[in-house]
Amino acid sequence: EQGAAIAVNMIVELCGGTPSEFLVTGTAPEHKREIAFDAAFTNQLGGVEIDASEQLLILESLGFNVIRHPAAADKQSAGSGADAALAKAPQHDIVVTPPSWRPDIHGKADVAEEVLRIFGFDNVPSVPMPKLTKVSESALDNAQLLQTKARRTLAARGLMETHSFAFVEQRKAQWFGAKEPFLKLVNPISADLDTMRPNLLPNLIDAASRNMARGLKSLGFFEVGAQYEGAKPKDQRSVAASIRIGQACEKQWSIAAREVDCFDAKADALALLALAGIDAEKVQVLNSAPAWYHPGRSGTLCLGPKLVLAHFGELHPSTLLSMDCKERVVACEIFLDALPATKKKAAVALKSSDFQAVDRDFAFIASESLASETLLKALRGADKALVQQVKLFDVYQGKGVDDGFKSLAVTVKLQAADRTLKDDEIEAVAKKLLDAASGVGAKLRV
Repeated sequence: EQGAAIAVNMIVELCGGTPSEFLVTGTAPEHKREIAFDAAFTNQLGGVEIDASEQLLILESLGFNVIRHPAAADKQSAGSGADAALAKAPQHDIVVTPPSWRPDIHGKADVAEEVLRIFGFDNVPSVPMPKLTKVSESALDNAQLLQTKARRTLAARGLMETHSFAFVEQRKAQWFGAKEPFLKLVNPISADLDTMRPNLLPNLIDAASRNMARGLKSLGFFEVGAQYEGAKPKDQRSVAASIRIGQACEKQWSIAAREVDCFDAKADALALLALAGIDAEKVQVLNSAPAWYHPGRSGTLCLGPKLVLAHFGELHPSTLLSMDCKERVVACEIFLDALPATKKKAAVALKSSDFQAVDRDFAFIASESLASETLLKALRGADKALVQQVKLFDVYQGKGVDDGFKSLAVTVKLQAADRTLKDDEIEAVAKKLLDAASGVGAKLRV
């Protein structure tokens, strides 16, 4: 009321007028709240050890009114052991009243917080939380988790996911590996969906054709699902398939536009294999893709000669022509069931060398029939301790290179974990690299 009176007086003085009488509604909140003091609770809540007398001193310095009931007063008058008596005093023996300017304090937890705040939160020791319960295992098995990760990986690479029927037209099924007797449906939902699909690619190509007919020029689709090679459960395979059509990137002033090629499909396949924990350097690339791929622009990714992980490459022009697709299509198929189960590995510290790395470039002349991966694999094995990385950066055929041969230029990164390499060590490794290349039929270009 005093504040309101001052405000009214100022208004009358500056503006004039006659004030009415004050009307007071409700009651002011009562700040005199008695809260039981419990020193042991403060120590338990904060994980500290603060004497009861020190806690009371902190509260009094903050404006709290400490009320000692007769039982507590008798214990404190005992002289020796007064702090222990206060610490053990029942809650009804000592109570504190918050100051009028602290209406936010209502219970003993608030009182404990005030003590700890002055004591210093930095003085409260850090203690890890106990593991109360074991984290429940995932409800999904490894195959289901791999499918989910495959979807996320392909989507992150700029592809759009599709969901299509598990049926195709019989003639399309025949083009993509279906063998007689075909898995015909007794009661198909449509005449052109009468056969269980032996491959995911026909449906992806149809979806791409419909979109291109509506003006889209560059696109990429993928689907993760089942394909059927027979009527038995073991003949069903889980596959992730993708296609790319058109430009690999949009036209920009700083980037030359190019069309997608088989290496874009290979990169999609290797990204999925890396997700499954497979090292790309251990994967073999064979020229044995199925008939619906272009024979010279495709490949098969394997672990060993028999375990086929994926196919990739440009689709055969005759196959695309049969499906009324006039654009070049690159695709990949990753067989999720064939991927080795990923093992949980303990986290290890990052291993990196503090010593300078050395990059050496080499150009080799080899037969055009020699797969570049064969040369790279040989170079990686020349000195496993010092050869950290081998990259192919140029392939050349033309003037200065004989017919039937090609030039392969590679960069080799050399680095030791415990020392800086000297010139004689680098030269020794270079000789090993030349010997390894010679072993696969490549020689240094001069």
